[in-house]
Amino acid sequence: MIQKIISVKSKIRLIYLFAYACAVCWVPVLSLYYQKAGLSGLEIGMLSAIPPAILLIVQPFWGVWADFIGRKKLLLMAMTGAIVSFLLFPEKAGFGYLLILTVILGILWSTIHPLIDCITLDIFSRADDRIFSYYRMWGAIGWSSGSLLISYINLSDNLVFNFRLSSLFLAISLILVLMIKTSDTKSGKKEFEIQKGSIKELWKNYQLIGFLTILFFVAILTAPIWYYTSILYSNLGASSSLISLAYGLQGIVEIPFFFFASRIINRFGIHNTLVFTLLVSGLRCFLYGIANTPQMAIGVEILQGISWSLLWACCVEYTNELVPSHWRATGQSLMWAIFLGA
Repeated sequence: MIQKIISVKSKIRLIYLFAYACAVCWVPVLSLYYQKAGLSGLEIGMLSAIPPAILLIVQPFWGVWADFIGRKKLLLMAMTGAIVSFLLFPEKAGFGYLLILTVILGILWSTIHPLIDCITLDIFSRADDRIFSYYRMWGAIGWSSGSLLISYINLSDNLVFNFRLSSLFLAISLILVLMIKTSDTKSGKKEFEIQKGSIKELWKNYQLIGFLTILFFVAILTAPIWYYTSILYSNLGASSSLISLAYGLQGIVEIPFFFFASRIINRFGIHNTLVFTLLVSGLRCFLYGIANTPQMAIGVEILQGISWSLLWACCVEYTNELVPSHWRATGQSLMWAIFLGA
């Protein structure tokens, strides 16, 4: 009955909303969680490097596997494992335990969002307009809503609560994925062998390789924005609630840029828009570096819409144009691996 009431478009919107509400509960504060768990600076750096390193190494293999066995099936498997992993994070733990748990979560989490993107692109691939950014906008709504919810109900500095809430949000997203009917099924051996033989063709796509090379350097230069701003806020004297509020502001700023991303890209072109977003990303890094109060750092968050939303929309759309449809999951996985893993 519920499945008939909720349309496919509404399900996709809600999947993005709850998946990104899940992400904002733990991704931005992971380094801060390690700090509060009693780890040293060296240990924090090592553990913080694990999820992006895993993303870089295993994500292309996830993509090939998804194209082979079916994207929805693999997505459900990864979501289930991640939900269980979130429940295993304790308030205090040793380096060894957190190392194992971080590796497991990193492997599972690395494929969830790319596969959501791929399923969305598959369902709406016949649309004339660049429709991805509209649905990705609901991820921004989920990101901001999740942040604001945490800042309101989690008044302590116990970040274990964040992982429990992540588990709940991802479980809701999983239920919605179950309700989605997708056209992909497990490929036969013969079909996979043909795709496997044509992967050389993918690597001969010099535009794609050049684009991924640029993203590699962008990823290195902008890594502090995505992995260490929670510690920056903490060192500036911000509470956990204020940190959550800052990330909520990020999501709010993202919404209009995701909504108008297709129009902006169509108006100015992907290349011009991409260059502009990279310049703004550099400005954002500089402003974080000179911020000496939490209020100054929060002011920098207004650049999130350009340096992330618009940038990400360009990356997804451009990769989608460069890669054949039957290798879409692999292409998106490579892009995720380079940009968020390298």
